[in-house]
Amino acid sequence: SLVVTSELTKKNQQLFMERDVALWDDVRGPLKVNYGQISEDLGQVEYIFSDKTGTLTQNRMEFRLAFIGDYSYGSSETDIAKRVKQKEELAKSGKRPIKTPWTEVVRNFEAKMESEAGQVKFPEDTRKEMQDLMWSADTKNSKQAELVRRYLTHMAISNTITPVAEGENIVYNSSSPDELALCNFGAHLGFRFVARSGAEGAAIVTVEEDRLGEKVNTSYRLQAVIPFDSVRKRVTVIYSDIDRKEVWIMCKGADSSVEPLLFEGESAAEKKEFKGKMDNIKAKLLEASNYGLRTLLVAESKQPFSWWKSRRKDFLKAKDLQPDSKVTKQMVKEARRKAYSKLEVDAQLRLLGATAIEDQLQHLVPECIDDLLEGGIKVWMLTGDKRETAKNIGMACNLIEPDMIALKAPDDLKSDEALEKFRINSAEALSENRLIEITGKWAMLKEDTKALEDLFKLIDTNGDGTIQMSELKMILNVLKLPTDESFFKQIKSTDGKTITCKQFVEFVQSADVDLVKALRADIKAGLDRVKAISDLDKYPVSMVVEGGGENSALGKISEAPESESLRGREPTWFENIFPCFRQEQIIEQSKKDVEIFLLKEDFFELASKCKSVIACRCTPLQKAWVVEEMRKRTGSVCLAIGDGGNDEPMIKKANVGVGIVGEEGSAAAQAADYAFGQFRFLHTLLFVHGSWSYERISTMVLYIFYKTTIAAVIQFFFGYFSGFSGQILFNPWIFIFYNAAFTAIPIIVVSVLDQGLKRENLEDVPKAYRSLISRDQLFGTRIFFRWIMNAVVHTSIIFFTIFWSLDSGGPSFTNGQVHGLWLTSSTIYSTMVFMVSFRLTFEMRSITWIHHFFFWGSLAVFILVAIGLNVLPTFNPDLFYVIFAMWQNPQAWLASILAGSIPLLLDLALNGIKLELFPTYMDLLRERCVIPKVAKTETFRFAPRPEHADARKHKQRVKDVKVKVNEATERTDSSEKKNVEMVINTLLRWRDLTGAILDATEEAADLLNYDHGKTTTDFKEGKEDDIKIVQ
Repeated sequence: SLVVTSELTKKNQQLFMERDVALWDDVRGPLKVNYGQISEDLGQVEYIFSDKTGTLTQNRMEFRLAFIGDYSYGSSETDIAKRVKQKEELAKSGKRPIKTPWTEVVRNFEAKMESEAGQVKFPEDTRKEMQDLMWSADTKNSKQAELVRRYLTHMAISNTITPVAEGENIVYNSSSPDELALCNFGAHLGFRFVARSGAEGAAIVTVEEDRLGEKVNTSYRLQAVIPFDSVRKRVTVIYSDIDRKEVWIMCKGADSSVEPLLFEGESAAEKKEFKGKMDNIKAKLLEASNYGLRTLLVAESKQPFSWWKSRRKDFLKAKDLQPDSKVTKQMVKEARRKAYSKLEVDAQLRLLGATAIEDQLQHLVPECIDDLLEGGIKVWMLTGDKRETAKNIGMACNLIEPDMIALKAPDDLKSDEALEKFRINSAEALSENRLIEITGKWAMLKEDTKALEDLFKLIDTNGDGTIQMSELKMILNVLKLPTDESFFKQIKSTDGKTITCKQFVEFVQSADVDLVKALRADIKAGLDRVKAISDLDKYPVSMVVEGGGENSALGKISEAPESESLRGREPTWFENIFPCFRQEQIIEQSKKDVEIFLLKEDFFELASKCKSVIACRCTPLQKAWVVEEMRKRTGSVCLAIGDGGNDEPMIKKANVGVGIVGEEGSAAAQAADYAFGQFRFLHTLLFVHGSWSYERISTMVLYIFYKTTIAAVIQFFFGYFSGFSGQILFNPWIFIFYNAAFTAIPIIVVSVLDQGLKRENLEDVPKAYRSLISRDQLFGTRIFFRWIMNAVVHTSIIFFTIFWSLDSGGPSFTNGQVHGLWLTSSTIYSTMVFMVSFRLTFEMRSITWIHHFFFWGSLAVFILVAIGLNVLPTFNPDLFYVIFAMWQNPQAWLASILAGSIPLLLDLALNGIKLELFPTYMDLLRERCVIPKVAKTETFRFAPRPEHADARKHKQRVKDVKVKVNEATERTDSSEKKNVEMVINTLLRWRDLTGAILDATEEAADLLNYDHGKTTTDFKEGKEDDIKIVQ
């Protein structure tokens, strides 16, 4: 009964989801349900793991900035930067943004999209200004004009795009949205890629140049393409002129991969000039990335065709390499990369400029994430972006709030008083931030003498070149590191009172600070910060962690051994009862493995307490590993959402996989359980369909066990009166229809159509979802056995009331007959069917004509079937006309009404007491929706979620390991050594925090004599439509 009902219910729920117009995308179509058997999990999601590109963003790139030579073209004002700026201004003013209900947000958005349809964002005057520069007869700017022309030619043809002519228009087909944006930018500026014919090595590409209204076609021969991959992070295209006299080697990619290939020059003057240009472009790219822009370096080299002719054979040899029995596929890839890199280095690439393109956020993503967080769901953003870019995206998406950062870049640091105040504030902010960053990168400062000298100057308040012991004590106290005199004896000092810069640097570099210890210090500081906050709902904590290679935070943490390797043998039942007989187990592990294991445990303990987490520089395998670890540790329902093939491992590891049908194909959508077109649909999927499905499935399971228990226990009770002889109580034919027909259809209707709250209420009040995901709220062991006990009580009332009421011992009819077995059986069965059916109405939250039709229809079917079985003696002669005799007997009527009403009245009373004295948030919300003046929900406080049993056991095992490790550490490490390491760790973390602020504050850098080079920013305030051409 349960299996059949569940299948029918979930199939119908799937059909309703797929036909929901709120989940319809005009371009990508409706929601697609690949696996609908986990619909109840949608109402229990506690963690969401999301990709960024194509999931939170549109993956449709818009060109924003062009850096060509020493000039910048375009505007850096992005939608993400605007959102971040607005949030920071609100944080400074102390105001909180006005919360707009989701349904109203969607209505406003749809109206706005209709009014903005067809608008072009790129300004026309920018195109005209740059075209005038390129084709002007003025020789004053001829060098820059030539650079711009080469740059735009690079944008147009340095790609793998295939242009397709559709009438007068050219349509570009490309798997890379970045290449598409750059090629479209070139076409917009008058360099339109119009044709590609032939195969690589003999292909002809044609660019149509718009020279102030005159169309001129320029053709090139495509010689080779060195494709992009995740290791190289760049693409190189080699072209020649038609006559094969010259070749152009065009390369573009990430700054970290292109910069090592650039030719610095031969003379000292050329190298100095190159360094200045690189510092300048790096400063511009850093600021652009802080605005949320994606940046690429562009380089080019011009060589005679003979240069390529002498290297073409080696290139083709590397390209044609194939794996065999002796050469693996990985070896082939490495050999190709080496050959390609040698070719690029030999080309002596020159820096041409850089690009900055914007990947705009999907519509309503910030509002959706804000509601998800308010609904008690913890959101992780797993991205491959840089840390600063990821933080800006996170702030724009409402994953990070500005008030989480205790220390901001000061507006004015010109006075000594302001500088001294900044020193104190920055030291205090080290432990006050609610944005916890786990990078461990500051451990590298120990080897950076220049950074340690800057740290020395930061402590040296009077600027005399020495640190007084009193100055150091003051800073340590502010950093919450009270130390005794034994600590200062560890520092080599000439007079015992002052410390020189050299002595300070030697003292710091003498400490043992590696990446593991640095990460442990970051995590410990985060745990201390969390423990210091009394109300994490009011003052939530977010975390930023850096992924990537083995020398990154996630890379190092993922090296830890599995917890099973430290678990050992489970104690037997006897050892659990008598712990004194439990034998101590010896588990051998290296010190390094144990340290990394405990580091991983502390990291995930901290992560579980954070409202949101941003993991940057993540690889696909690290994404999948994080999802699997959180799912196993917390026992929570985890949802992973992504749009590309690299998100497929993460989606498969989660309890619920959601795919975005986006620009990167359908791999994620096919691997996921649910697939749709936009991230904002997750709001409706979880808050509406998730809430309804979880409540409906919980009611269905509990009710089916309830009604089946009643039917079974009644026959068990009858066994006592039949001497367990095997005599059945109910007619077999009519008993078959109990689960198959009489009580089956109403619960299916309720499980498909019931609505605990209206759609608008669920979407506008996210806390309703938080009420659902509180464990054991709708379904759990406690609730399950409460329903079973309820069924046993109701069975006892029905059976014994009717059995003893009809067992009077005297005649019950006018003809002198008494109640027999089948008349008593029919009375009990009829009462059971009617009572069980009416009990279902207590679980209905919405009643429509469909509910009425199937509810009363099921009871009518019962009566008709009962009559049919009683008038047909073929089925059971003993049951012939019994039901008619029952209807004619007043005693049977009274017993049936009494036995059926007592359980219902008892449940009604208990439900009333529960609603009045122990209401849940959903109960109060239903009151508020019916009676708008009731506002009890505003002051409702949610109880902490109970931990999963497996999570509690795991924590206890980790605690035992920590005790053993601490005992071993105390025997080997002295307290003085640990004290010194703790102080140096804190000082280096402080330098890492202040360094980021001071590097961005020119006045502070000058006051502290920092030498940051001549990197200046070329961004200026202005309208988005204005072109900025700044030297």
